[in-house]
Amino acid sequence: MDAWRRREENCMPDTPPLIFRIVLAGISLWMAFGVASCASKGSVKSETHPKYIIHEIDLQGVTRFKKSEFLKYLYMDETSWWTWTGLTDTYYFSKGFSKDDAKRIEELYKSFGYYQAAVKEIRMEPLKEGSDEVRVTIVVDEGEPILVRLIVVAWTDGAVSQKEVEAAITLKQGARFEIRALNRSVEKIRLVLESGGYGLAAIQESAEVDRDRHWADVAFSVSHGPYCRIGRIRYSGLSAIPSHLLDAEIDFAPGKPYSPELLTRIEKAIYAMDAFNSVSVSPDKELGPDGQLGLLVQVVEGNPQRLKVGIGIGIESNRWDSHLSLFYTHRNISGDLVRFDLAAKAGYALLPYPWEPNEHGPILKLEPHFTKKGWLEPKLIWTIKPSFALDIQEGYQYYTPSLRFGVSRFLFGFTLAEASYNAQFFDFFSQSSLFQLNKTVLGRDFQDPYFLDYLEFRYTLFFTDDFFNPKNGVIIDAIYDISGAWLGSFYDYHKITPEIKAYWQVFSHLQAAARASTGYIFPYGMKPGAPISMKYYLGGGDTVRGWGLKRLSPRIEDCDPSGKCSSLPVGGKTMALGNVELRFKTIDVLYVVPFFDVGDVQSGEMEYKPSQWSYSTGGGLRYDSPVGKLRLDFGYRLNTFSRFSGDARWAIHFSFGDAF
Repeated sequence: MDAWRRREENCMPDTPPLIFRIVLAGISLWMAFGVASCASKGSVKSETHPKYIIHEIDLQGVTRFKKSEFLKYLYMDETSWWTWTGLTDTYYFSKGFSKDDAKRIEELYKSFGYYQAAVKEIRMEPLKEGSDEVRVTIVVDEGEPILVRLIVVAWTDGAVSQKEVEAAITLKQGARFEIRALNRSVEKIRLVLESGGYGLAAIQESAEVDRDRHWADVAFSVSHGPYCRIGRIRYSGLSAIPSHLLDAEIDFAPGKPYSPELLTRIEKAIYAMDAFNSVSVSPDKELGPDGQLGLLVQVVEGNPQRLKVGIGIGIESNRWDSHLSLFYTHRNISGDLVRFDLAAKAGYALLPYPWEPNEHGPILKLEPHFTKKGWLEPKLIWTIKPSFALDIQEGYQYYTPSLRFGVSRFLFGFTLAEASYNAQFFDFFSQSSLFQLNKTVLGRDFQDPYFLDYLEFRYTLFFTDDFFNPKNGVIIDAIYDISGAWLGSFYDYHKITPEIKAYWQVFSHLQAAARASTGYIFPYGMKPGAPISMKYYLGGGDTVRGWGLKRLSPRIEDCDPSGKCSSLPVGGKTMALGNVELRFKTIDVLYVVPFFDVGDVQSGEMEYKPSQWSYSTGGGLRYDSPVGKLRLDFGYRLNTFSRFSGDARWAIHFSFGDAF
């Protein structure tokens, strides 16, 4: 790439002006926000175009509820100052809605034990003369609450003790009588009995309320019924999918003691087949001829084909790209749940300066992917994935056809084991002269072209509340690659990359997330080395923010007599990475995320140099749009080193999804 050398000779700055990049990134993000919000905006809870906008709601006489809890039950609400963004609704005052809200308020109080509560007045007044913004005042007389005087449990003997049943009752003697607490008590009693294997338990509740004396007597009649084990499982709603595939997914259930947890596990196992829009499991009303309790699984099969087409952009300090993406899925191409996925991306990339297209090129990625579960063993998942990629990186362009053939299996319900064979042909073109100048430095790590064959083994442990979108828990992951001439590869090396991620939902609007990872590459054998495409790189929106993409890496350099130098990242054999994020939810779809990152890549084997680790901090926005989570981050490097003296200490990153 002669353009690389020309840029250095012209002494162009390593990063664009701050104001230019902030404006461009802001425009791109706002356009994405606008498209997504137009697609997702819901209806406003009011009549069309009334006159008065509710700015404030004043509650008088309300002591039982917090204001935020109280307003959740009403049609009316306060208009947020975020309304100008188009992300929240505008609420208008309506006399018709106010009458409905008065009835809602009295029913609300009744359900919480206030049978004499009454709405005395709902009035509206402008904030100031001539203003369309108004204050609504709601005056409530709560009255005296109904208290629980007596709780009686009528019981039939069973393996579950009456003491366990009584402990499940949330109503307490002397406390307020609430319909919600009465219903919750019934559900908790049922849960205790069903968890003990009594799937046909019957519970009847009753309450005698004396409004004048303000007390209520509550009675529960409990019959545990027979002890149940799971018998025959039937299906309803199947059409294109054979039932034996579902039987293989839930073979753990027949003969097991009945429990709600087991029903939930059955639902999750079938839904995880990714072939159904809905799955529900219900027990029979009585035992079958075999003395066991049958189950009915009701499913709604989803459309087997899905197609998504979209336009995307990627913004890094040293790379900008725009592309058209296509995702096609057929979940049952053979009638036996053989799945076909096709991901295609075509676009154009500019680096490192979007206004000076000296280094640029097309990008293309095609990834057909076939998946089948059940060959050889019912739980094995087989995949074959041929692909082709054309891309541009700093210092070179390349194309690479590749093939991946793998198998995976869940073990013990919380671990995933995977193994795969991978083959790749890698060919460079439009190379920077730096690669030729430093070929002796790179040694066997740079060959053009090359074949790479390697085996990959991966083991993941999920200690989280959700596999795909965890709120709490820990994920431990380890990947081991081995390449060698005995596989036909041009390289002999071992590569080990362990990682741990942790999530903690501190409260409803705050999640803390952390990640720690390291990596090692060990050359061996007759062809020791690792290609630059498989080495470790850090920098960019998914690793250490504040750095350009892959810029936190060992580099090769060329300096002219005047001292001007150009450098290209070539990767390293030892990597260390750490990230911490606090994800604040401000409104339903917008998050504010401060973060702290640390990382380093060294060229040697097992070469840790904590004194050279790079630290960065910053903040970002996340917008949870209908097309996915959009992410904009600004990162600033807290320290710098002479080997990276030419790099800016900040960067803007725009991409999709969370960083980890």
